[in-house]
Amino acid sequence: MCRLFKEVVELASTQARISRTKGSLADIERTLTLELADVMAWTIALANYYGLDLGEFFLFRLRTRLSAMRRKDRVHLHRFPDG
Repeated sequence: MCRLFKEVVELASTQARISRTKGSLADIERTLTLELADVMAWTIALANYYGLDLGEFFLFRLRTRLSAMRRKDRVHLHRFPDG
């Protein structure tokens, strides 16, 4: 679990540096994507270690969170259909 926390800290640090970075948009996107992938990989590894069905609960969370966001903020999230 410590490795997951380390990756989350790296992701947060990367996000915090974005506004100060002078690099190209492509470089920023690549770095952010790599850090997000690290967080996802370690999250999945941790779920597998504990024998958890992360996929099922991810979809449940996605549907409930998006539903709440639509109601609260009237946000149109066409890229994330309920289903």
